Amino acid sequence: RGLRQLENYPHQKLGASKFKNFFGGGSFAFMLVAEIQQKIVGYCTGFRSNDYFSLPFAATDKKYRRCGIASLLIKKVEEMAKKENKKYILFTAYTSNKAIEKLSKAIGYKKSKTLIQYFKIL
Repeated sequence: RGLRQLENYPHQKLGASKFKNFFGGGSFAFMLVAEIQQKIVGYCTGFRSNDYFSLPFAATDKKYRRCGIASLLIKKVEEMAKKENKKYILFTAYTSNKAIEKLSKAIGYKKSKTLIQYFKIL
């Protein structure tokens, strides 16, 4: 599989039933999926806040990268955000992820100030 599993942190996986409840039951979270010939080739998950969308997870199958899939998913999120009168969209990526840095610039996103995250595996 070219898509990484939808995980928040190591050892914290979202099972099928929790996944359906999480994305299917409310207006807080959403997921967009890109398909080609009934095969999932990309996805983007999002959370709604009062005035913005946060996009914590996204991936495109390695075989389908550089085909515009990520751009199309983000454009759809932008359409949703405008329709819901959100002020901005926020997503994070590792500094080593040069592909997302290049994509972000190409579609008009700006780098925010440095954000440092801390975590502890229990």
